[in-house]
Amino acid sequence: MGNKHAFENAVEGQIRRLRTATTLAYVAAFSLLVMSVAHALNELRATHAELEQVVATQLAKLVTITDTQMASLRRADTVQLMILETEPFRQDRVFLDYLKYGYDVGHGRNKTRAMLETRAEHDVMARQDEIVAVAVDLHDRIADLARRGEFDRARALYVDELGALHLEGSATFAALRELQTATTQATIQAANEAYQEVFRTTLLTVFASVLAATGVGMLSYHTNRRVAARLHDNVGNLRHMALHDSLTGLLNRTAFTEHVERCFAQDDAFALLYMDLDGFKTVNDEHGHDIGDQLLMMAAGRIRSRLRGIDTVARIGGDEFVALVTGVEGIQQCEHAAAHIIAAFTQPFVHGEIAADIGISIGIALAPHHGEDPAGIMNAADRAMYSAKNLGSNRYTIYEPVVQPAFVESTPG
Repeated sequence: MGNKHAFENAVEGQIRRLRTATTLAYVAAFSLLVMSVAHALNELRATHAELEQVVATQLAKLVTITDTQMASLRRADTVQLMILETEPFRQDRVFLDYLKYGYDVGHGRNKTRAMLETRAEHDVMARQDEIVAVAVDLHDRIADLARRGEFDRARALYVDELGALHLEGSATFAALRELQTATTQATIQAANEAYQEVFRTTLLTVFASVLAATGVGMLSYHTNRRVAARLHDNVGNLRHMALHDSLTGLLNRTAFTEHVERCFAQDDAFALLYMDLDGFKTVNDEHGHDIGDQLLMMAAGRIRSRLRGIDTVARIGGDEFVALVTGVEGIQQCEHAAAHIIAAFTQPFVHGEIAADIGISIGIALAPHHGEDPAGIMNAADRAMYSAKNLGSNRYTIYEPVVQPAFVESTPG
């Protein structure tokens, strides 16, 4: 949140400077001709518009690169799920997701390619094209083998050939982001310098104004209001981005808590699932944080894929996730959702040459029976999760008030 506050402070400082410029315009406008003032202000607005366009364009490039990588990771995850999922109907659903994410990756890469500016970016994109061409062919071969039931061959092809490609592909996305960050900084600095130069020129012109002092002052005032409104809109966009987890793309704790508060205010029936990964810390310590981050993104994808589109999933800690399941009609629906998630964690996580066994413990609490506010329902689900974790990996437990036996163990069936 520090970046958000820094950005907001910078915006307020910019607004204060614009207000100062407006005051100076009122005081010194007598020494400038009307046409000179109009021309100077038009240049100022045009340069500021260019600066805003530069910021928006560079931000869009970063978002497009990140979204495309997320789609690529989800596509890779569906390839793995094709190997893991043996039930034909579910396998067909995974295959449809595989096709959808493939389209998202292609669309995102086309958008990214259209935004590239430097030779270095084009070189990285060319290398990514080579990797994608090989990876897509392997994806299709693995999917075809899995759909024919040849899971051993599919798994061997995935482990032997695809893992390294995924790592190299992720590296190209990281390289694009680094290049884009450098380009963004240089471009914004140049645009800002041009803006500052025009700003200074405008002040000198205003000082020389002779005619139409009142008109020039009012024009500066209205320009100030429009710029301030636009900058405040930018702050709102940044605040929206600050409500999402930067690694997984899921909601963060703040946004999820606000969502729970709205559900309580609307008297909606819902269940809260509190999830903690089993064995993740050991894998993270052994293989490093980069591998740990990749596994967290895979885990987030598995959780998200096993819930409905109307359900809300968030990452609230290192390896802690929560889900809000709406429209709950009974315990059975919650148990079904938890068991469905656990089933996704019974197979190892494969990344490159690493195959990690990571389980999940789930605590379930129902509103308003187990809590009447966000803190209460989160605490109940958290306690239920620790009870499930004490029983072993890949368990879920439904919270029970202390007046009854503390918890009732449930196992996926």
